[in-house]
Amino acid sequence: MNGRQTSEFQQAMMIHNAASIGSEFCRNLTDVNHVSHYLNVNMAGFVALNAQFMQEFKDVPSKVVINITSDYAVQPLASWGLYCSGKAFREMFMKTLALEQPDFRVLSYSPGSVDTDMFYKEGIQETKDVNVVKSLRDAEKHILTPDTTVKRLIAALDKNVFESGACIHYYDD
Repeated sequence: MNGRQTSEFQQAMMIHNAASIGSEFCRNLTDVNHVSHYLNVNMAGFVALNAQFMQEFKDVPSKVVINITSDYAVQPLASWGLYCSGKAFREMFMKTLALEQPDFRVLSYSPGSVDTDMFYKEGIQETKDVNVVKSLRDAEKHILTPDTTVKRLIAALDKNVFESGACIHYYDD
């Protein structure tokens, strides 16, 4: 924070947008080190970073934590077991955070299919299940730019009518 004290801030916001797909069929996830690495990057790091944020900015008047999630937190995809489970974990953690920290505004936001390297490289090129690849190819017809979906997120934050801990989706009215 370049020598600044948290007491100087009126608002603190953290946005979690890091994740990896780790495409592999559940039956092949026998390497505990591989699975542990995935869980550490996508879940344990997420938990620890939230705890650090809550401690560091506890006295700031306005605090917001946003988790970029996915419809796949509730809809399973073959060969995306780790990704879907990770997103479900993160959504539940955010709901629990909202319950425990009523002075924080907590939101999970599902941005839709977004034109990113993750969508194309990890999603289409590295996915093991051919039906999932076909589904992603179909989703390309409706792919959103990052700017488009971020504007929807900003609008939701500006309205500020969501229940803390809620999950909203790009396509919600």
